[in-house]
Amino acid sequence: MRQRTGYRHILIITWLVLTTGCQGPSQNSAPTPWPADYLPSVIAMTAGADATSTANALDITGLGNAIPTDTAVLPATEPPYILPAGTSTPSPEPLPAVIRILAPGPLSRESSPLNLRAYVVTGEAGNTRVELLGEDGRLLARKVMRLTSRSSEGVYVSIKIPFEIEAAAELGRLQIITEDRSGQIHAQMSVHLLLLSVGNDEINPPGSLVERCFLFEPLPGASVSGGTLAIRGEMQPFNTQPVILELLDQYGNNLGIRGLTFLSIDKQEFMTTIPYKVSQPTEARLVIRQGDNRIAGLMYLYSQKILLNP
Repeated sequence: MRQRTGYRHILIITWLVLTTGCQGPSQNSAPTPWPADYLPSVIAMTAGADATSTANALDITGLGNAIPTDTAVLPATEPPYILPAGTSTPSPEPLPAVIRILAPGPLSRESSPLNLRAYVVTGEAGNTRVELLGEDGRLLARKVMRLTSRSSEGVYVSIKIPFEIEAAAELGRLQIITEDRSGQIHAQMSVHLLLLSVGNDEINPPGSLVERCFLFEPLPGASVSGGTLAIRGEMQPFNTQPVILELLDQYGNNLGIRGLTFLSIDKQEFMTTIPYKVSQPTEARLVIRQGDNRIAGLMYLYSQKILLNP
């Protein structure tokens, strides 16, 4: 009798394992604390180890109130958006960034005033803002200029930026932002600095002067139809903060959004889509941006214009 009971327990345990072990993650698993501005998005998990690697991405799109709250993970061997073998697009020739900060380089030690040297491609005529932020995000200095570049080389900028800090030293972010005629941000490039109240400057070499984002598709000015924008490109993130891809109309209204999380800061390929809905041909700006992991605000922004059709 005791032996039969033992067999029965084994059968029951085996049945439970077989029927529950294949059901996948529980619907009641802990939610991932995504920012509220991820509407109706997102997420992707990408992986890449070098300049030729392709990101493995899993995208989840929510509609209406069905916004996903869980981060889903696929095994690295089963990526749904990986490029088929032999079809990976060769890496393009590196393009100069539209904003190139020549000096000071990353983590340079700077006392007031700091000397900024940069090339800025403005595209459309608009304001160019140079801003210096403290480690708590407070604005230490701002200069607004009206620049118009007449070549792909851009406009050479050389200015002194005075600032004051109370501490002996603190982390800061120097950022250059260009805007189009409507006031939307066209591009942004930033660099972290160590700000000194007194002391000698130690200027490091510039960081990368090539554009961190390159899109194979869509090309600038492309016309897209069908309600879904396919995006394929290369990205070298500044950090592992989410990279946000967003469609904005000329008034800054959101037409679609997607988030990608890169698991390394190496350059890597990615593929994703952004669903959108328009009732007529609409000129839009595709914005790709990444936040700063050390000081509140953006670290990088790249954009290009496209035409969205129903």
